Amino acid sequence: MVQTGGWLILSTLNFSKWPFLCMIDKAKFRRFVTPGEDLRIEANLRSPGETDFEVQSEVLVSGQRVAEARIIYHTFADQTGMSGLRAPQQFEDWARQMFRRLGGEALLG
Repeated sequence: MVQTGGWLILSTLNFSKWPFLCMIDKAKFRRFVTPGEDLRIEANLRSPGETDFEVQSEVLVSGQRVAEARIIYHTFADQTGMSGLRAPQQFEDWARQMFRRLGGEALLG
């Protein structure tokens, strides 16, 4: 759920800032999932801000909610010191490539 919300924020900000997890609130895990079950992870941006974001996320199996949480992120414009990448453009290129490889563009529609 945290990764899905992070990618949502990253794409919403046009890959210009890196989201960092600050808090997980009201997390509920309703049942265990087992290997082989297909998980659908959804994230909805609830309160976009300049640097702080709230995401409501849930995990579904066969249309039934198995987990949910309210997740708070803070974003940073300078990722170079945190990611090990040497330049902001290098980070942006990497993030865009990973987003495409994960199928993110198709899911935003």
